[in-house]
Amino acid sequence: MSGKISISELVENSMLASPPDLLFKIINSLDSELSSRQISEIVGHDLSISAQVLKLSNSSFFGFKGSIKTLDRAINILGTKTVRNIAVTTLLFAHTNKIKLWNLDIINFWLHAFLVADITREVSQKVGLDGDESYIAGLLHDIGKLILYSQKQEKADIFTVPHTAHDIDAYEQETWGVSSTELGKLLLEKWNIPQETVQAISSHTSPSGASVLSKIIYLANEFASVCTDNYYKSTMTAPVFQKLLADIKLNESGLEKICTEIPGIVERGKFIMQVLSKKQNLAIRKRMTTRATLVSENEISLTKCLLQVLDFQVDVITPSMIKANEEALRLEAERRKKLLEATDEEESENEAVPEKKESGFLKRLFQKKAVEKTEEEEDLVKTEPPKPLNWNTLVVFDKVIPFKINKTGVTVYQVLTNPAEIRENPLPFFFSNIDIKVK
Repeated sequence: MSGKISISELVENSMLASPPDLLFKIINSLDSELSSRQISEIVGHDLSISAQVLKLSNSSFFGFKGSIKTLDRAINILGTKTVRNIAVTTLLFAHTNKIKLWNLDIINFWLHAFLVADITREVSQKVGLDGDESYIAGLLHDIGKLILYSQKQEKADIFTVPHTAHDIDAYEQETWGVSSTELGKLLLEKWNIPQETVQAISSHTSPSGASVLSKIIYLANEFASVCTDNYYKSTMTAPVFQKLLADIKLNESGLEKICTEIPGIVERGKFIMQVLSKKQNLAIRKRMTTRATLVSENEISLTKCLLQVLDFQVDVITPSMIKANEEALRLEAERRKKLLEATDEEESENEAVPEKKESGFLKRLFQKKAVEKTEEEEDLVKTEPPKPLNWNTLVVFDKVIPFKINKTGVTVYQVLTNPAEIRENPLPFFFSNIDIKVK
């Protein structure tokens, strides 16, 4: 489809123009301190939704190992906020999963939305914002896409080639004369969503958004896009990232905490989509290489986080571990060389000295030395020598100058920091699937 169309008509004709009353009741409850009983009554109004909430509540991903059979108990165990967020997610998915989308997959759309919501909540709580309201903002940040991509359209190649968020926005503008972000803003205003939330959502496409919440949604969207879009190319650079953290007042320890939590959030999101969609296997991507070696000074890092959300199992090796291993191998080689030289020298001496009959004392002495030598040789055999470090097929150097690895089939990358020091394949600071090519 091409050409300009009526924006208001798009919104009014969408099934999202009149969502279930239950959705509004749950969202409006954010502004009030409702009791657990009142929340239970609101969610329990829809039996299918409450059943899904209970099923998700019993998941190990929410940290409870018992059996939750009622909404009241779910709320008492998990809290009203968690249950309310699960309910909103479930309700929106149930209301929209029958929409036919062109160029987008509905399950992947909601997985992305959930990840943005969950990451937005985690970051918001760490910087002092209301995590509940932030969750709803993250969940609804792309809602306009459900309107735009439900319009019949030709298959677009842009979704199967490397693209940035700006490329998608330009495609929408060129095709319809409006972006999904603009449509989302109009829809949420129609829903009477608080203006601050609408503003945060409508400006989330830039790291210089209108508010702290907007910038947090932008950051969460970057992480979620890396996970859910195989062709997404992030434009996040180190200076942009550092300014973003400063703007939202997230310090280094807070960032490290986020980096350890995001891979778990991704796994939880996949599980929730499996439950909601009733699909057992929710494969985002498949690759031959499943493990990566990360050479870094830090056990916790952004690079490790990105590798994990790309479904790599990561083995971290520090430069000090490499140095210690090299030293151990060198000392072992020297020890064995000296022992071998000593053995060869003694054998040469024995060959040079004519055999003569020793007295009983001398015979016993030489026999004792022979026994001691044999024990020393046996110790050499029994001693477990240090092993060289194991290198996976993919090796990434993060803030460490790379070196040659003596193993065939290894692809080495270096995270781009100082261009003057790049020696191997440069990997962008904030990388995604298309940035990594494994031999």
